Amino acid sequence: MCGLRFGRDNNIAMWALRAQNASVLHEAPADGTLDAPSRIQNASAEGTSDFKLYIYELPAEFNRNIVSCVQKAESCFQLGSFGMGPEFARHGDTSYRRTHMFSLEVILHHKAMHSPARTLDPHAADAFYIPYYAGLACFCPGLDAAGLNRRMLSHLTARYPFYGRGRPHLMALGKIEREQWSTDCPLLRLPAARRIVFAGIEEEFTPALRAHFGRRGHPLIVAPYPAFGHFISSGSNNKKVKETLGNKNDVKSAMAGEPASGPRDVFVFLAASSRNAHRIRRTLRPQFHATAQRYSREAGRGPGGGRNEAGRGDGAPVWLLTPECRGDWEGKVVEWMRHSVFCVQPPGDSPTRKSFYDAVACGCVPVTFTLENPVRYPFEQVLNYSDFTVIIDGKDVTERNRTILHILRKIPEQKIKTMQDNLKKVAHLLQYSYPSTVPAEDAFSMVLKEMARRVGVSRRSRIFHLPFESRHVS
Repeated sequence: MCGLRFGRDNNIAMWALRAQNASVLHEAPADGTLDAPSRIQNASAEGTSDFKLYIYELPAEFNRNIVSCVQKAESCFQLGSFGMGPEFARHGDTSYRRTHMFSLEVILHHKAMHSPARTLDPHAADAFYIPYYAGLACFCPGLDAAGLNRRMLSHLTARYPFYGRGRPHLMALGKIEREQWSTDCPLLRLPAARRIVFAGIEEEFTPALRAHFGRRGHPLIVAPYPAFGHFISSGSNNKKVKETLGNKNDVKSAMAGEPASGPRDVFVFLAASSRNAHRIRRTLRPQFHATAQRYSREAGRGPGGGRNEAGRGDGAPVWLLTPECRGDWEGKVVEWMRHSVFCVQPPGDSPTRKSFYDAVACGCVPVTFTLENPVRYPFEQVLNYSDFTVIIDGKDVTERNRTILHILRKIPEQKIKTMQDNLKKVAHLLQYSYPSTVPAEDAFSMVLKEMARRVGVSRRSRIFHLPFESRHVS
């Protein structure tokens, strides 16, 4: 009977046996591309990790139908290929894909389905995963998101005995936390949501606002935004996986050169729309040369720019205007970032940006700004962001009139080289590897380790050890 303990509660045990079989045979696909049951079952074999995750089976209205709805309504959502979208370029071991910034729910669902941590025995689970796409649902025209939230929670309460009985539950949030307690997207307004640990792309950084909506004491597991870049899993060398990846020669590259072995000749770069969404961004804008062009060495010089002895441009910083969902804008962003030293990440509508993770995947050192309250980034317990990120006091820009070029030019070349080297060492932890059928040490594995830490399965020293000396040690 697969180790089910009938003595605890006969009804629970009978449900568990049915659910164990149903999870293999009838798992609701995330976007119509989940693998056949036999492959799912093979991927679900017990791994060596102490942490075990059970995935609930939910009706299609809570995930698959939502994907269909948003893809029909908005062409920007291309959620095939495990939620990561179609590939537009590949360089080395990185696949660049048209990944939507709000695709986290689909990606984590696929990752969980194929994770060595997955268990088919709910009694063996340390935590339970809820594959509900609440964030994506808020993009579906005409859908009553509030009503859908209530139906999903009622479904869990009525069908699954482990929900609400003190067992840890994990769920992804596709949108930023602040937007998921809005009137149009109100999941986090529900008291029942406090029973769930959420993995989300941004935690609200204003303590008073979190307290107002009942989120004090309920921190997110902050997960990286899904970026364009996905490193190809090292185990991706069997025939089936190669068929999934496709032929590299069939992929139309949007890149102009291979900067990995040569100099990055754009010193300061920013990819953003023309909206002046934040004071820091408004202050920075006159300091940049705006362009909509694809990268070229001439374009990288900027007005009046030449080259310094390191081969990088010393002209005006470059601002690539990004009209999202128009043309090959993703390819342009990646192309510029792969040739840039620093990628500036000023706050926009919210403090964090998907572009931060695009920069990481492209080897461009991110530049962030301090705000009135601290902003949480993923996995800060084990990643020391100051080792691979430049952090500027926001007031240096808005009040002290220091230009971005002046600030960044003061950083010694050796310090820049060290940050670039450290960035290479941590980049895989801030990306979602491709394909999801091959487990890898990536951002999803870090989410699971953070969940394991919270439920007390793993000691902190066993979560992860960075391969360079600057990791935090408790």
